[in-house]
Amino acid sequence: MPEASESGGPAIHDFTELLGANREAVRHLWNSLVPGTDLATFDSVDRFARIDKLLFDAAVAPIIGDTIGLGTDVQWYDRLRIVPSAKDGVPIRIENPRKEDRNHYWDHPINRVRPDQVQLKFISYFDWWDLGMRDYQYYKVEILRFPEHHELKGRHALVEVGHALVVVAADGS
Repeated sequence: MPEASESGGPAIHDFTELLGANREAVRHLWNSLVPGTDLATFDSVDRFARIDKLLFDAAVAPIIGDTIGLGTDVQWYDRLRIVPSAKDGVPIRIENPRKEDRNHYWDHPINRVRPDQVQLKFISYFDWWDLGMRDYQYYKVEILRFPEHHELKGRHALVEVGHALVVVAADGS
């Protein structure tokens, strides 16, 4: 699983398949139990978020922690990075807030990013409708670095799961 970066930098660990398996498990669990039933409420969304975290902490976290040599004693979760999988760029939907409007708009004019342009931190899976069938088509991310557009640092964005890798650098970069 570990591999050196092209520049000879820190070892990068690719966890795309592991997070894909976790995505399938939580998606199946939600879709099997909730949509179309009396459980389809916003309270259930909050309760399911706790179940989702428990599954991640029980099934995914130990594997990643052991692989990168940090076990469960260190909070490495913030080191999960979503990396665009094509050198020429992938589609991205960047949050584009409106003054005095609490809705989330994902229509920022920048709609494509290359892996060398940005650093994206994994937040969660994302689907458009919380109460219905879920596909989790997107990774919801936080923009940590975007030198060409400093004003976007800290914004949330959506990257299609099929257009990205999930990695952790051995040294935390």
